[in-house]
Amino acid sequence: MIQASHQAKDSFGWITGWKGNNTLRAPAPLSDEILLVYQTKPWGAPAMIELKETARNHGLVTLEARVVDQDGIACLDAANLVKFGLTGDRRLWNSE
Repeated sequence: MIQASHQAKDSFGWITGWKGNNTLRAPAPLSDEILLVYQTKPWGAPAMIELKETARNHGLVTLEARVVDQDGIACLDAANLVKFGLTGDRRLWNSE
């Protein structure tokens, strides 16, 4: 069961029994779903950036950058600036 919770002014959260990876599905007529990752482990200082290719279409490659601590746990409040560069005859496209 999912229950909405109003915690403080301008704050909204959910009370759930979820842990780890969860799929949230909207029934027809929407027929959509998203993957939610519920993290409960505390994280340390940012130690590395993990890059993952999430899509490749017509020569355009989409990358996802994830900052993790030394144990591979996502640093959810990391505010590190990440800059990418490219060598060769290709272009970078920024989709902030």
